[in-house]
Amino acid sequence: MMDLVTDRVDGAVVFNAENVCPGGNGDCGICSDYAVALHNTMLSSGLRYVIIDLQDEKDVCPRFLEEVLQLWKRMRLPFLFTGVMERPKTTLESYSYLTVFPIYSTPEEAVSELKKNYPEQFAAPIDGLAAGSPLNVAKSRLRGEEEGEVEATAAE
Repeated sequence: MMDLVTDRVDGAVVFNAENVCPGGNGDCGICSDYAVALHNTMLSSGLRYVIIDLQDEKDVCPRFLEEVLQLWKRMRLPFLFTGVMERPKTTLESYSYLTVFPIYSTPEEAVSELKKNYPEQFAAPIDGLAAGSPLNVAKSRLRGEEEGEVEATAAE
């Protein structure tokens, strides 16, 4: 099961992609739920940027990336990616992401760029986002239950 776990890097929130789904069948729906969880976290916390560290995973579910990129296009805020390998990079290219933002090698590079080019977004409060917490995702798809939430606290 994939997780997006919050971390603090140089005063910014970074979402570390852990146990990354390689996107085998693409029909599970769970990966798109992570984009919904990311959106809900942004709305509830006031976060005005996203930094996702794919941690040099060769295969990252294209559905997850597509959903995050759709969110980026709708929100018109900085969405920065680090640790992107060739296969996930093709998905970013297909959305013309690389014409707007580069791919960063490390979260520290992305945070530095965010501070420099987007100081207003960087200044958004992040107190409601605890480091080390995975984002809340509906249990219904994760465990086949009808309702509920995964036990985790990101921002409520």
